[in-house]
Amino acid sequence: MLIDTHFHIYSADTPLSTDRWGHRKWPAPLADILPAFTKFGVSHGVMTTSSEYGLYNAEFAVALSAHKNLRATTNLALDTTRAQLTALSAQGFLGTRLHWRPLDQTPDPDSPAYQRLFRLCADIGWHMHLTERAARMERTILALERAGMRVVVDHMGFLDTPEGVDDPHFQAILRAIERGQTWATLSGGFRFKNTDPDALATALIGTGGWERLMWASDWPFVGYHGKVSYAQAVSALAHHVTDPAMQAVVGHETAHKFYFSR
Repeated sequence: MLIDTHFHIYSADTPLSTDRWGHRKWPAPLADILPAFTKFGVSHGVMTTSSEYGLYNAEFAVALSAHKNLRATTNLALDTTRAQLTALSAQGFLGTRLHWRPLDQTPDPDSPAYQRLFRLCADIGWHMHLTERAARMERTILALERAGMRVVVDHMGFLDTPEGVDDPHFQAILRAIERGQTWATLSGGFRFKNTDPDALATALIGTGGWERLMWASDWPFVGYHGKVSYAQAVSALAHHVTDPAMQAVVGHETAHKFYFSR
């Protein structure tokens, strides 16, 4: 069995803060991915928010109510309260996201406002999905660690630089995994243009394969519509993780402990 730890859903009516990915052309409702779950033995899934959603999460809430094998992340306002987080947790939300990679400038993650929010999330057991630029990756992870948050680095770090594994910022991700508060998803290899994703996966597996890696599809492969299939996303796990026992851990056991055992 598998757990898909990063996929998106949205409809033609989902209010988006931007439309740069062209969501409107190819809606991705939950009903479209459930057959793939059945076909490929995916028992659980985690719906991942995006910066384009803003604070909108109504479709996630409906899906969580109907499917107890799903969890979700959601964007949060800086002034989110503990009561609001508790209410979201009761619905099945269990994390938030910093999707800062597209931004030329970002807020200071060590500012009092962000540290307050991060500590509140940590106190209630929430984690952070992180997508960040190479030069800022270590800074942001350390700020989250200082607040006590667990971190899930999306798409093998998505540091698409010519240095690849030797990039010091990728090495910083490996160090963070070794410190024990950071996980990474084996996903999104199709998004890399300057780096060999196989080399990144090998390095990540060598550092955190048994306890700190989780598989994800990144469905519906935004920006790559019709070019990537769910079958390819599933086969990528066996391609990167050749040991069957480790496949079971990365594909299911670690994610089940992280998302569904709390």
